[in-house]
Amino acid sequence: MFRNYGEKYIGQENAGQKHYRQKNKWQKNWGQKNVGGKIGWQEYLGRENRRGNMTSLFQIVIVVLAVAWWPLCAGSSDGRPTGILTALPEEMQVLSQHLKDKRMRTFLGVTFQTGKLEGRKVVLATSGIGKVNAAKTAALLLDRFHPGEVIFSGVAGGLNPDLAPGDIVIGTRTAQHDFGKLTERGFEPQTPTAETPLFIEAPGELLRAADRVAARVKLAPVLTTHGTRTPRVIRGVIITGDVFVASPTKVAELRETFKADAVEMEGAAVALVCWQQRVPCMVIRSISDKADVGAWEDFERFIKMAADNSARFTLELLRVLKEQPKVTP
Repeated sequence: MFRNYGEKYIGQENAGQKHYRQKNKWQKNWGQKNVGGKIGWQEYLGRENRRGNMTSLFQIVIVVLAVAWWPLCAGSSDGRPTGILTALPEEMQVLSQHLKDKRMRTFLGVTFQTGKLEGRKVVLATSGIGKVNAAKTAALLLDRFHPGEVIFSGVAGGLNPDLAPGDIVIGTRTAQHDFGKLTERGFEPQTPTAETPLFIEAPGELLRAADRVAARVKLAPVLTTHGTRTPRVIRGVIITGDVFVASPTKVAELRETFKADAVEMEGAAVALVCWQQRVPCMVIRSISDKADVGAWEDFERFIKMAADNSARFTLELLRVLKEQPKVTP
């Protein structure tokens, strides 16, 4: 028994001496390596602590940036929001009323609303009338919020004689009808270039989603002299220019030149900005007038109904995109 205990004690003592020798050897070596004015081990540990603090600070900064960035990047399949633009406050009213978790941000005089519509993260903005205002707002939207797709919603004049107030046109493609050259022969549309094509095509995924919406959306009925009429939804060409068209002669010209179904003042400008930046974009328009001599009176009469129908279609489109999230330009 005593023999075993003694051996155990001697073994513990030897282990302690070994540890002591190793410690002295480490300190001796460290001192030899740091002769000639080099740092001592206490200073070395201080530097290591400061280095660790800097690493921790860097990690904190990364986390803060990630938390700040995330609200702007949640909505589409890759986490980005859906951008929704209109030209007029009347066109934005229904969408804004449905917006949840609303926050406001202003850049260069343009106010953006962020939040959720139909459970999907969105960014809303009203651009004002005309191509310049629309392009400016679209550029700010893309630069500040990085949307996964952009929808332009609102009203338009009908060029297709089969369309009536309240009807919806899903823009398969858009073009600027006043961009070109004016000669003795008259107006000629722009010559397409690699940077600026004449027509901007809507992405197939958005068009297929819009087709699903058309099959199930409930639009407001239109009161006519013959009773109520259920609005129809078609695919069609939407053209854009910085003029309010109220001329049967111009309607005939635009139909012949562009084979267009609806005319408005913003959509193609937004579509071009998005196309250049490879962001999917689609224009949705509800007919407010027939762009004829009575266009202004019809516009005043039907704008609320048409704007509400366009907003209803857009809200249903968000529901469909939630079920069919992947969109590519």
